[in-house]
Order: sequence, then structure tokens, then C-alpha cells
Amino acid sequence: MSRLMYLVPLALLAGCGNDGYQAVVPGLDMKKLETGTGKGMQNGSEYFYLSAHVKDERDRPFDQTVFDPHFFYITQIKEPAYSYDFTQALPGLRSGDSLSFRMLPDSLFLFYYGIPAPDGLRGKPIHLHVKINGVMSEEDYYAKLERAKEESKTNAFTEFENYLREHHITEAPIGTGAVKVTLTPGSGPEAFYGDIVSIHLVQNLLNGKEIENSRKGGSPFEYEIGGGYGLKGLDEALMKMKKGEKAMVYLPYFLAFGTAGQPPAVPPYANLMMEVELLDIRKPY
Repeated sequence: MSRLMYLVPLALLAGCGNDGYQAVVPGLDMKKLETGTGKGMQNGSEYFYLSAHVKDERDRPFDQTVFDPHFFYITQIKEPAYSYDFTQALPGLRSGDSLSFRMLPDSLFLFYYGIPAPDGLRGKPIHLHVKINGVMSEEDYYAKLERAKEESKTNAFTEFENYLREHHITEAPIGTGAVKVTLTPGSGPEAFYGDIVSIHLVQNLLNGKEIENSRKGGSPFEYEIGGGYGLKGLDEALMKMKKGEKAMVYLPYFLAFGTAGQPPAVPPYANLMMEVELLDIRKPY
């Protein structure tokens, strides 16, 4: 659907002012809910730290699991991501301001969540409640990023260690930190770097959320050990397995999808656990 097609129905909303909303740009209306008394933008290089909450056209919270209605966002004033991006209303605001924006959800979901708008919301206006939590200088922003990275690392290490301890997993790490627990020993040859292996793989976050499951599809995965497109921790585990072996493998985030994760399924700094069954091994030549 083109950007113009998004704007046409919302243009009708822009003229409705009896409910307190005022047009910012075609397709985006804004209503001030609370006036803050904190710092405003000084020179255009500052970062706004926002909390946002998505509600329906009647201002009711969503009760579903497809997306998290509440998210945090840090942004500078810059070229908007789409024609009715709510960040266009940020100039002139200050810390403590609360606002409600009215818009169609399509571009918001694609840009901020990385997914299409859920079926029940497409074509319907939504309200986005935004609170300006703070205005930071560039120096403060980068310092905050570094603190957040260190905090995320610490939290991930703590989660991994706590999980192993609480589930009485005492096996020593293999390689650079993955932990392998053999469920069924194998009796065939060992797998080596560069081998093409056929595996069944069930991959989960430590909270139990499933990421992928080859058993549901019925067909095993073909995987090149060390091929550059896999998980380093899985590579290390497979090189400690024999054909026919089935094992649980626990990966700290840096041996899984790293600091970036693989949104939306895998968040940043996510530790993983996976059930791996090594079915077959063949050489690439």
C-alpha cells in the first residue's frame, strides 16, 4: 500500500478538533495531556528519551501477545521515518510533557516493531501515548548507552549462571562457554569443523519461549559446522558430538545471537538453550 493511501483516510481526522486533538501534519493528530516543567531542547543535537504506549481508538489498552504495547525510544530530531511519524511533534517539547497521538498503525508497527500491523488493527486509527522522560546531551546519551551495554551484559551472565545453578546443571563448559549435557550417547563418528551435518534442532530462550523447531516441520536441518552463518556455540557443541547423539546445549548470548539478537523472536543479549540430535555427518567434498 502506498504512503498516499495511508494518508487519505487520516486526512479526515485532521479537521476534528472538538475532542482536543490538533493536526501536526496530514495523518497525525496530537493532544497535550500533561505539561512538563523539565529541560527542553537547547541546540538541536540533544536526544529525547521517550516511553510510549499503544492504545486503541477508544483509548483502551490492548490485551494480546502479538506485540508489546509499551516501548521505550531514544531519538534525535531528524528526518522522520515516515510521513506521519510522531517524532515530528518533538520540537518545542520538554521533559515531563505527556501527549496522545492519533494515527493509523501500519507504518508505526513496521518501523518501531519490525512487523506488519496485526490484522485487527489495520485501517483503524490508534492512539499512541507518549511521555517525554528526559532530554539528554550527546555526551550523556553515549554515556547512557555504555552503561546500558554493561548492565545488559551483567544481566545476561547472571541469568545464564542462575539458570544452570537452579536446574542443577554442573557439566563444565566446552570451548568458549557453551555447556553440553548428553541425553543419549552416540556410537558413530565424531563431527568436525567443515562437516555438513543433518540435525534436529529445538531452540528456546531460557524462559521457555520457542524460537524454532525442526521436529514440527518433520525434516531435519542441514548445517555446515563453522560455515559462518550458524551459531558459534552450536558449532562448538557439534564438534563434541558423535553421530546418533542427542544433547541439550546451553549458549550464553555471545555464542548465540550476540548483542543485537534477532528481533522480534530473539531479543538482544539473549541466552539460549537447544535440544540437538546429530543424525548424520558428511564431508563437503
